[in-house]
Amino acid sequence: MALRKSDKLRESILTLPPISKTYYFLAWLISDAYILSYPRSGRTWLKVMLNKMLSLKYNLKKDNIYLYRKTLFSKAPNIVSEHPFEPDYPTIYPYPKMKVGKKFKKKKIILLFRDPRDLVVSNYHEYTKRKKIWQGELSQFIKEPYTLPRIIKFMNLWHEETKKRKDILILKYERTKEDPFGELKKVSEFLGINASDEILKEAVEYGSIENMRKLEVKDHFKHDKLRPANLDDINSYKVRKAKAGSYKEELNEEDIAYMNQQISERLVKEIGY
Repeated sequence: MALRKSDKLRESILTLPPISKTYYFLAWLISDAYILSYPRSGRTWLKVMLNKMLSLKYNLKKDNIYLYRKTLFSKAPNIVSEHPFEPDYPTIYPYPKMKVGKKFKKKKIILLFRDPRDLVVSNYHEYTKRKKIWQGELSQFIKEPYTLPRIIKFMNLWHEETKKRKDILILKYERTKEDPFGELKKVSEFLGINASDEILKEAVEYGSIENMRKLEVKDHFKHDKLRPANLDDINSYKVRKAKAGSYKEELNEEDIAYMNQQISERLVKEIGY
């Protein structure tokens, strides 16, 4: 399922500097909280669960992967999601320096972390199967300066920010896979949403891998963020394996050893990977 002309037009328009700056300024202006992550950290999964939770809690009818468009002018908090750097998917080095933007300083932040090894593998399929902006073997991809090293820089940078503030909630992909109900409850409480256990359970079920894959195949959200690039290739789906530790199934021992060494030497130990 190729990128639609409407999607291409939207992307081309929103990347024009004057329009892009205005769009993100307006989003910031109405925002109550941000979901921030490195690409492929489970952000879409969280948004699908929040979409259902907000619908049930505030009686909002229309599904929307852009949560703040769904909640605007309602009693629900406006939640904006971003990858807090540019570009999202670099293919050249050096890439622009990553930093904590001033616009995030006075906003509640839900910060998503995921095992860097899984992140690299997932990004490889995003680059090669969905975006189609890179060609080559996975063993080569993991050694590019804009893949694993950049992921580690992102995590170290934002970990340091969490030590300065109390309005950042860290959500780890692996912990959310183990206990989606408990982690979604943490998110709802952090956002000041008094969601019942029944609502949370229904939101978790809605965000299950089986249901999300159905939604993706049906193009339920009418957006390329949750639409397969190729219906016949599971690696081109947004919802691919959706599990922790799947890098072990795709990397050889030498590649895993290389990544383990990089993480051991460069990633802040407190982050926990």
